[in-house]
Amino acid sequence: MDYEKSQNTAYESLCEDYTNAMFGGYAITEGVSVAITIVNMIIRTFNIFLIVRVGYYTVSKQTSVIVNCIFVATWINTACVLLFGNANF
Repeated sequence: MDYEKSQNTAYESLCEDYTNAMFGGYAITEGVSVAITIVNMIIRTFNIFLIVRVGYYTVSKQTSVIVNCIFVATWINTACVLLFGNANF
């Protein structure tokens, strides 16, 4: 009887460790996703502010520069955050 009881507690402990690790991984993944979204919104707003302050002669040139800068900055941010988030240090 005691042997079965000790086996059950060992299994419960193992399952509890696995469940905690799994939920911790989900929490980190969701946190990184939220961080990427927030930082991308900040990058977009800041780039638009700076490019409008620089000023271009035509609206089409200004829009083109804004789109290109936002694309590059967002792509770099997303790639770096995901790369560092999944790295094994």
